[in-house]
Amino acid sequence: MELGIPGVKDSLLVEFGIRLLTYDLPGFGESDPHPNRNLESSATDMACLADALGVNKFWVVGYSSGSMHAWAALRYIPDRLACIFFFLLCAFFFFCHATFDTVHVTNFVAF
Repeated sequence: MELGIPGVKDSLLVEFGIRLLTYDLPGFGESDPHPNRNLESSATDMACLADALGVNKFWVVGYSSGSMHAWAALRYIPDRLACIFFFLLCAFFFFCHATFDTVHVTNFVAF
């Protein structure tokens, strides 16, 4: 079964013992709108969700425009992150007006 990220299948997650959690941004899916939302509140939501699940450190994966939210986690809750991984950054660079000259992606991947 595909999980919404190309190439990520349920069987692969089970094989490597990975618990994948995704959530809807406010106003998407079945979530309520939040008109005053910003990237800081996005990072806070991630931390609150992790707290509710009893998770102290976690990985964040930024895929496409979700990279903005992964970047927000790096900026606002870095102490909570075990690792951050960005891929398919085209939308991320568009939204934050960054260029490959000003951002070195490998600097943001921590293992």
